[in-house]
Formats: sequence, structure tokens, C-alpha cells
Amino acid sequence: MTAPARGQMDELLDVVSQLVDRVLALEEQGARRTTHRTDRPGTPFRWENLDPDRLRSTWQEFGDWVRWLTERFRIDDIPPCWYRHGDLVEELTGLWLAWQAAYHDDRPDDPVRWLDWLARARARFARRSPRCGAGTHKEHGVGPIHDDSDFAAFVARQSTRATTAAAAGS
Repeated sequence: MTAPARGQMDELLDVVSQLVDRVLALEEQGARRTTHRTDRPGTPFRWENLDPDRLRSTWQEFGDWVRWLTERFRIDDIPPCWYRHGDLVEELTGLWLAWQAAYHDDRPDDPVRWLDWLARARARFARRSPRCGAGTHKEHGVGPIHDDSDFAAFVARQSTRATTAAAAGS
């Protein structure tokens, strides 16, 4: 095997240099996204995990965004008391986090994807009940109570079956 000519070696070094530059640029872009995302609520996100000061400021920011959303897209199916409905808070939180990512990242198709998610969410908003209006709030009825003891018994039965099946297969 012969050694590459000086010109070939220069070409190879140039290609490697370009690849190193690309990798460094991608790493920097990833670091910028990570840094940017830590400045705002991102996933994973749980309201319960926010300290009192962060909770207050995040709710305010979130409320401003919900107000913007309902006005911008003329959404009548989000009642003025949306913050008192856990299902709406969760739905809107998901939309808010996705909106932040869609409009603050560098992928040009993300806003279109977010608009699709919004359309699906709007369909769910329209189907939900109870219907609250200005100055009126209606609580949801209590749903079925989950029986933890029944669930624990189910898990125990599944575990016993798996153990028996594993022992029979040995």
C-alpha cells in the first residue's frame, strides 16, 4: 500500500477539519437549546415541583399566554375560569410548553406541527363539560374512585402468574 500523495493528504485534512467544525457547531447549538430551555418551564414539568416564587411567576406567565392564545385564535371554548379545571390546566400546559419549543427552536416546521396540536386540542375543548361562562363556574362531578386495594390485588395476581410461568419454563 502506498502513502497518499501530499495533495490527497491536504484534502483529507481539509475534510476532517470541516467535519470537526460541523460537530462543534452542532454541539454548540445543542448547548444553546439546553440553556434556553432551562430558562423556561420545559419538560419534564410539574406544577407541584415549583417553589412558591417560581410557581407565582410561572402561573402569571402561563396566564398571560392563555389570554394571548384565546384572543389570538378566538377560542370561546376555554372558559374564564380555566385555571380551576385541572384537565384544562394540563391540556393548556402541554400546549404552552410545545408552543415555547416550537417558536423558540430552530426547526422551521415546528410551528406548523404546533398548530396541528392546537387544532386537536380545540376539538377536545369543544367536547368538554361542564360549560362555564363569564362569572359562572361549574365543578366537574366526582369521577369514579380508584380502588387501590383492588389494583394491588391485580398486580399481585399478575406477579404470581409471571413467576409461575417463569418457573414452568425453566
